[in-house]
Amino acid sequence: MPKNDCPHLPKPLQLPITYHQVSADAVAWGVDIRLGSPVQRFSLFPSLHDFTFVANSLDCGSPDPSSLCLASVGGTYDKNLSLTGFETASTPWKNRWNGSIDFGDASQYALQNDVLAFGSDDKAITGYPFATDTATQIATAYGTWLGLGANSTFLKALVAGGVAPSMSWGLSAGSRQSEPPTDGLLVIGGYDDTRVGGDFSTFDSRHDCPTCIRLQELTWVPETGTPVPLWHKSLLNLDISIDPLWESLLLPSPVFQAFGNSTGGKYNETYQLFTYAASAVPKGNMKFTIKNGHSSSIPASTLFGFPHQYEENGTVGIYDDSFKLAQVQQFKSFDPSISAQAIFGIPFLLSNYLIMDIERSQFRLSEAVRDDQHATGGSVVKTLCPQTFDSSTPHRNNIGAVVGSVVGGLGGVLFIVSVLFLWYFRSKGGAHRATRRDEPHARQLYRPVAVAHDSRVRLVLDLKPAKS
Repeated sequence: MPKNDCPHLPKPLQLPITYHQVSADAVAWGVDIRLGSPVQRFSLFPSLHDFTFVANSLDCGSPDPSSLCLASVGGTYDKNLSLTGFETASTPWKNRWNGSIDFGDASQYALQNDVLAFGSDDKAITGYPFATDTATQIATAYGTWLGLGANSTFLKALVAGGVAPSMSWGLSAGSRQSEPPTDGLLVIGGYDDTRVGGDFSTFDSRHDCPTCIRLQELTWVPETGTPVPLWHKSLLNLDISIDPLWESLLLPSPVFQAFGNSTGGKYNETYQLFTYAASAVPKGNMKFTIKNGHSSSIPASTLFGFPHQYEENGTVGIYDDSFKLAQVQQFKSFDPSISAQAIFGIPFLLSNYLIMDIERSQFRLSEAVRDDQHATGGSVVKTLCPQTFDSSTPHRNNIGAVVGSVVGGLGGVLFIVSVLFLWYFRSKGGAHRATRRDEPHARQLYRPVAVAHDSRVRLVLDLKPAKS
């Protein structure tokens, strides 16, 4: 591991992943951020995209948005309510927007800048670039995210603003699918050592797939009986992307079928998942070995769960306790440019601690501590210093990080389950809304450099409607 002694730099920033209040009567799962003044609250899933994407107020209805819609998209942004924001989606400012779109076409988004607030002490940065959808309502169809990629505007803003020591980060993902939900922790510029259960294995990060691994072994190991190999030689060079934006494992068709057969699953056409009677849920684990030798397992308690539904306030409850669903899905891609042929999402990350060392173009994996140490024993956060750090030179802020009078989000509850699968990103048209101001009054001092287009897919997990 790189050294973690850079005392003149800011301490790592800890951002809990849990349920946060996004309105007076709606909650959502993710990382708590606030945009605008007066503040508008969001709870967003971590993502490997470079930009942050939030829903606009039209997606959920304005001025009286549905709490269920707010819960599903993690909050909405209304540019007309903010005294500090401006939209740069129309000329001449579009080409001068200081963000970076790495996914889809920029014309599919409304490009915004506004005050960003985060953390329990409400630190804030002015002129933060992010994107909302247009009237095509992309967010309600495909979801929203907090971009943590190699060229992330969020990470650049935190470092430039003097609130994080580096762009690298450590992730204990947590899960709203757990029973009860397990809180996670995102650490910017560091990692939580209490959640690390072993030595780290290091991998090179690629532009086209920042967290790709290749498996040597994948096996279903039942509690009793003979282990069943799921992987075979023809798949040894297949790329698997580790991505916290996904709440499941997405496997190639033959592996998906082998998993269903080995666990005795019944394929359900509606869910497009394997289902199991509640009294006959498989016991065991999915064991894997990555080519460099790192190995771990995913327990059955993570792989199988009851279907849920949203309640009126955005929390969820079990709507049918007679069966469970496997959080294992068949990988399908309609985009030939996609690098990975499988995705390891939250079930994988519950068993493995992830460090993205952006400055060194690497990522690291370690066995994860499954206990909720953040809640019971506290965190021991270690710093991930930047590669070029000089300990003799005190750090100076490039842009002002100010403590705002922003009210932080409160905790809450929410969960989601698969019903229908949609694949991101389909081309969506639609005219941009008019620019609110002729030119910006505040702007970041950095301008991210564009990177090669990386076309990733996003699985959307729709919910069963709430009971009437």
